[in-house]
Amino acid sequence: MTLARSFQECTLFFNFLEEERHLFYWCLQTLYYGLCFLKDVTTDRQRGAQLQRWRDFMHASIAFPLGMFVVFTFWALYALDRELVFPKSLDALIPAWLNHSLHTAVFPFLIIDKILVHHKYPSRLTGSVITCSLALTYLMWTLFIVYYEGWWIYPVLRVAQNHERAIFISVCFLFFISFYILGEAITKFVWRHAGQMRTAKVK
Repeated sequence: MTLARSFQECTLFFNFLEEERHLFYWCLQTLYYGLCFLKDVTTDRQRGAQLQRWRDFMHASIAFPLGMFVVFTFWALYALDRELVFPKSLDALIPAWLNHSLHTAVFPFLIIDKILVHHKYPSRLTGSVITCSLALTYLMWTLFIVYYEGWWIYPVLRVAQNHERAIFISVCFLFFISFYILGEAITKFVWRHAGQMRTAKVK
């Protein structure tokens, strides 16, 4: 491999990292599963109960809606025009298995988590406010970059007109919030008999 080719691939990789500033979602997912691990290995009952509350709250308001949103929006845009999210030039640098580990693997893990662990959801208002705050915070960061650097971090927003950007962002915002409601509904359905079983044991 020539030095020029190595330099070109490094440039492509760092451009990919620069454009994929939603990398923060992978950090949040790692933080969430780290919290799950700490809860499972903690022997102190009081600390374990506190970690469980934080784990459930983070799952409901951040991990599930964010993870599902990234998976579905990435592959939806990829199906329409992959150049908007994952240019073909990256295929030589980012193999298919790595792409799927970044943009697909989170989906089955979240579903399995739903089935194996009964997460207690906060009130609809509290959970929705946290989820909305996360979306608005990231939107403000995106607009901050546009204001100070003069470019959009996502290719799909670069090629869109202003009114198209407004529509796209609004639809994504509603789509993001809907995943909180979906996650709550899935938990209630999967664990619909849990309350009845606890009541029966008390009796």
